[in-house]
Order: sequence, then C-alpha cells, then structure tokens
Amino acid sequence: MNKDSIFGKFISEGVGEFIITDMNWNLLDKSGNIDIDEEKWLRWTRGNRENEEIETSLDWEVAEKSAGQYYSVRTRKIVDENEEYMAHYVYDISDYAGLFHDMTSYSREWHLLSKCQGDLISALSDDHKKILPIILKYLKTESALLFLDKGERLEVSELIKGSNITTKKLNKDSVDFIKDAGTECELNGFEHTYICCAGGKTVSGEEYGLYIRKSENIKDDLMPLYFNVFKLYIENALLRERIVFQYEHDAMTGLYNNGKYLELVKDEFGGYDAISVFYFDLNYLKRTNDTLGHEAGSKLICKAADSIKAVCDDDIFGFRTGGDEFVMIAKNADENKAKELRERWQEALDRSNREETDLECIVACGVSSASAPYDLKEVFSTAEGLMYEDKRRIKIARGDLPDAR
Repeated sequence: MNKDSIFGKFISEGVGEFIITDMNWNLLDKSGNIDIDEEKWLRWTRGNRENEEIETSLDWEVAEKSAGQYYSVRTRKIVDENEEYMAHYVYDISDYAGLFHDMTSYSREWHLLSKCQGDLISALSDDHKKILPIILKYLKTESALLFLDKGERLEVSELIKGSNITTKKLNKDSVDFIKDAGTECELNGFEHTYICCAGGKTVSGEEYGLYIRKSENIKDDLMPLYFNVFKLYIENALLRERIVFQYEHDAMTGLYNNGKYLELVKDEFGGYDAISVFYFDLNYLKRTNDTLGHEAGSKLICKAADSIKAVCDDDIFGFRTGGDEFVMIAKNADENKAKELRERWQEALDRSNREETDLECIVACGVSSASAPYDLKEVFSTAEGLMYEDKRRIKIARGDLPDAR
C-alpha cells in the first residue's frame, strides 16, 4: 500500500479525517487528528462487518453518547497498486446532532404542551379543581395548591402525588396568595417552597392563586407557556362555574332555584336506598311586606334560606321553589336521619332568631321519608301535606286564624 499516495488523494479532495482498512474492516491507518484505536474501531464497525461486499459506497453513523460525539461515515472501495482497500471518510457531526437533539426535545415538549391543553379543554366542564392532577401529570411536581377567595373565607384545594384532592377553609388573611407567575415563595401553613403558576382576579371578581411545589424535575424552558395555559383555564373554569351557578341558583338566597329543582327531581332522586323530603313555607311574609316593607320581607326569606343552607351538604339539596316556599331533599336519608336533619334545621333557625330579635322568622315544615322502592310523587305529596298541617298548627298556637298571612 502506497500510504503517501492514498493520503495525498484524501488531502487533495479536502477530506478532514479518514481511516484506511483492508476489505475485512481491519484498521490499517488513519489521519492524525482522529481519536480512534482498534478497540473503538471494532465497536464502531461491529454491525458493518456483516456486509460481505461493498459494491460502491456505504453511508453509516456512529454515536459515542457518553462523550456527546456523533460521526457520519462514508465508506468506499479503492484500489491502489492492484490492491483493494476501504477508505472511510469521517465527518464530526456532533454540533449538528446536538442541535437536532435540542430540536427533537423541543418538539417533544411542544407536543406535551399541546396534550396538556387538550386535557384542560376536556376538563373545562368539570370542577375547577380538576386542573390539579393535570398540573402534576405534566409538570412532574409533587404537589399543587389552588387558593380561591370565597368572600369571608379562603378556600384552598391541595393535591399531593398519590393522594386525593383535599379542600379546606382558612381565614381570608392567613395566606398571601396573590403573586406574579414564576415567583418562588414560602406559603404560611404549608411546607416546602412553591412557585406561583398563575394568580389574580377573574372578570367576575374572584381572586385566586395557583401554585406548584418547587422540584428539580421542573424545566424552565416552557414554564411561562404552561403558566399562561393554566391561567387561561382556571379563569375560564371559574367564569363558567359562576355563570352556571347564577343559572341554577336563586339570586336572593343562594339556594338552588325552581328550574334546578325540576331538573333534579326528574333525573336525580329516583334510585336511592332511601329518600327524605322536607317542605318549608315561610309564615307571615305578606303581613311583613305590608307592615314593614319588602326589604324586611326579603330579610325574612334570606333567614329562612340560611337555616336550610346550614344543613345542606353534597347529599342534601336545598331549593327555593317559590316566593316563600322551599324544599330540601336528602339522599339515602331514612326516617331517623330525617329526624336528625329536622332538629339541626330548627336549631339553625332558632339561633338566627335569637341573634336577630328585631324580625322573627317563623317557618312551617313537613317531612316525609321512604325506603326503596318508593314512589317519589307520593313522598313529595306527603311532605307537602304535613307542611300545611304544621303551618295551621303554628298559626293556631299563636292565636291567629289558620289562613292568616
């Protein structure tokens, strides 16, 4: 092999690095700047050695990932002094490979961001707290917090990885939760350092703060984009909930309105182990309106509603079905449970009357309970009839005519 002749040809063609081997891929020589020995060359060419013959040329790539080095190699057969050899042009493409890796990484991150947006859109019709598991999924953090100003109290929902969402009420001024997105801070009453994802006030006036626990897993590159997506979601979710609330609730009392009552009676209350229905009617509303004015009458309506709301929870629904008429329905509540609920309601009403003695609120109540299988219409009819009996009893006990208003 005339090494000088072959090397001179490579140099004249402007090739920076090259390797010469025999036709069995055994290393014969190389240019001076390439860092390779027989062991490394054997590793590089292990797969190529299975090729019995190279017709013209072969293009292949090598990755030394631990060193962050990537090479593109073009192999071709050459003849020198009637001897056949293989010449391997070696190009260092590490910079290009790194750029491609970065582009691929960004593409993958953008794909995840797009999926995150899709998950948020799917959850938009659910409770606003559904944002918390989505945050944990895409930001790889251990916990997330959502603060929401509920007027007199501060509602905070927390999700810790591997657990369920928990919600509790705090004093309104116990936590300073309005901060700029990206702010790292300590939150009073909570361990660890948190990062604010979004915070501020919605168009409907609700103040909120969304936080994630600081973690080494969180990448800074796309965080502002994620934060903007979360802000858009939470504000739209809260606005939607406000609109739905106004549609389903009585504006004066905050109880469900008659439309929601008719909807739930039709679709919700027919298939439980037991059901208890409470009918309420506010006494002397007309007399109050005529003598003290409608503002006093409205105050009576709100006092009655507040006594019902004091008993309601996720399984107990309160409705204002008319001007001075209310209904409460308790799922899976038998006669004993109904008795307990009535006592709690009466205690709430009595407490309100003791605290505000200037305007006594007197409410008649009828209760009917049934176990499955039950006729819902019959349960309602019984409760309504018992309410009218109680209404007459109250008026007679107070020295009024049974039909006094």
